[in-house]
This record gives sequence, structure tokens and C-alpha cells, in this order.
Amino acid sequence: MRLKTLRTLAVFTILLGLLASFQAVAANSALQSPRSRSSVAAAVTGWDAVPGILARIKPPVFPNRDFKITDYGAVADGTTDSTEGIRKAIAACNAAMCSLLRKA
Repeated sequence: MRLKTLRTLAVFTILLGLLASFQAVAANSALQSPRSRSSVAAAVTGWDAVPGILARIKPPVFPNRDFKITDYGAVADGTTDSTEGIRKAIAACNAAMCSLLRKA
């Protein structure tokens, strides 16, 4: 009997929470002006929204800086280990907030 009472109480609590949620949503939509509700209904959706989304996308702008790995000790001969020169160039590029490395 006690388990049934607890289960009933849990269901009642859930229903009360749902009711409060529905009332909050209804109150929120009632506060919106008729103009804002109609504009939501008239909003472009799906694939029709793609041109507007693409128009809002701005490409990133990168500073015009090059970090040549040979300036940092790398040797472009194909046999010398240039790991340290590459690391130094990457560190300098990172410190300058850039993203472009060039071999020579």
C-alpha cells in the first residue's frame, strides 16, 4: 500500500511540474505582441533560410605575415633534421597569432 501511495505521489508531482511548465509557456506567448507572433510564423525555415545564413557568414581575416622555417634554422635540403627550426617557427607564429608557415 505504501509503495502505491509513493508512486501516486510521484506521478502527481510530475503532472504538477508539467502543468506549471505549460502555464509558463502560455504566459510567455501571451506576453508577446501579435506582430512578433506573426513574424515567427512567417519566418523562413528549412532550405529557404540558407541564403540568409550564408549572407551572415563573414570569412576570417588573417594578418599578412609569413614565418619561413629557414629563417628559424631549418635547412631545406631533404636530409637535415629541421625539427628544431620548425618548432621555433611555429612558436614565433603562435606568439604573433598567425597561422601561415612557409618552407622557403
